[in-house]
Amino acid sequence: MNFIKAIFIIFLVSTLGNIYSQGIKIDFNINNSEDTILFLAHYQGERTYLDDTIFCTNPGKTTFVCDTMPVSGMYIVAGQNMKKLFDFFVDGSDTAIIFNTNQAQIMADMSVVGSEENNNFYNYIQLLHFARIKTDSLTKIVDSLKVLGKTKKIEKIQQKIDKIDVDIRAQIEEIKSGDKSSIFVRFLLAQEDPQILEGVSKEEQIADFRTHYFDNLKLDDAAILRTPIYHNRLAFYVEKLITPQSDSLLKYTIPIIEKSKGDRDTYQYVTWYVTNYAERSKIMGMDAAFVALIDKYFLSGEMDYWLPESAKKEMKKRAKTLRPILLGKKAPNLIMMDTVGNFRAIAEIEKDYTILLFWDTECGHCKKEIPHLKDMYTKYSDSLNFEVFAICSDTSMVAMKNAIKKYDMPWINVNGPRSFTPGYHRLYDINSTPILYLLDSEKKIVAKNILSEQMIEIIKTEDSKKSE
Repeated sequence: MNFIKAIFIIFLVSTLGNIYSQGIKIDFNINNSEDTILFLAHYQGERTYLDDTIFCTNPGKTTFVCDTMPVSGMYIVAGQNMKKLFDFFVDGSDTAIIFNTNQAQIMADMSVVGSEENNNFYNYIQLLHFARIKTDSLTKIVDSLKVLGKTKKIEKIQQKIDKIDVDIRAQIEEIKSGDKSSIFVRFLLAQEDPQILEGVSKEEQIADFRTHYFDNLKLDDAAILRTPIYHNRLAFYVEKLITPQSDSLLKYTIPIIEKSKGDRDTYQYVTWYVTNYAERSKIMGMDAAFVALIDKYFLSGEMDYWLPESAKKEMKKRAKTLRPILLGKKAPNLIMMDTVGNFRAIAEIEKDYTILLFWDTECGHCKKEIPHLKDMYTKYSDSLNFEVFAICSDTSMVAMKNAIKKYDMPWINVNGPRSFTPGYHRLYDINSTPILYLLDSEKKIVAKNILSEQMIEIIKTEDSKKSE
């Protein structure tokens, strides 16, 4: 169960009515619109949340009034079909804003009164829009001239295209060099990637790029958190710039979590995002990062300012379940009854490796996985010196024995419900079947939640480490 995601969503929904903290009046005039209702929403991380439903006095014309100033960030105006019409900024200083535009060309025809931030924003959008129109027109001319082989004319037109590009870039750089307290300027800067080092190895390029990735985005800037940019930058950093291993995730995300502490909302979001990523990851061993983050930021009390006590208890419970079965930990011993009434224990197996198979007689995936494991067992159990300890969850010994006979399971077969060590589902976090664990000779967990076809390579890798 993904506790982190569910808890975060519950918190956001419960606080949406309190996002407003001087008042503001915003007039929306969308000529030729058929909308009789407009929706006002805001960005928060990767999601958007509805703030208000505004009824129009005339189609496309309405006024939004709020007694208190909305928090700084990017807001959305959507039509009655819930499709976005346009975005705008609130920065806490503008108290009366008018947006005038036409339904057919909302962005191109937008004019703004009463807000320098939004005026600059739409001047920027229109700058890019009209430059693209010019460039596309010239590109079409170039394409037609290529057919005619008019090389010199092509060169002259290409020079015009290049000049447009140079001019646009120069204007954008001038905008970025403006007032750094401007939310619009910060919004643009936040999208900038660091320069890639030249003359160094690929690994050094990635390391330097990762180090400087947030140079133009303050991680405690809550206003930028309320735009689409913050989440996209964070997600790319975590999921693309960090090797998907527990140690690497902690090494490179804890520093950015710490940098987000300057604001409660950013601190909450970055901590939640990284923890949620670790929890939902399919990468083996990433649960160690999840447990470490739960311990450091949630159970320590760091997140108590927003985390309900009931949720904290669930996290503690989840971490308690996972902590004993992390990679490298000694696996909990199981003592269970076999098919002839004898009790068998994991601890008694004297092999270099032990494979734990948790399965069920009615499990569709088990019916596919067990034959693969059987083939592997037949081919390699002697040469690689391993045994399989198969735990069936069926309460019926008859059903279990019939399935063992059907699949010709030649290893140690035991019945989970008939056990001296009850609660094996909790001990090994078994919520579905089949689940496979690989233990070494000391019964330490080497691998888990993998398929049988991956076992051989992992065992061979472990053997090679021993010989080094």
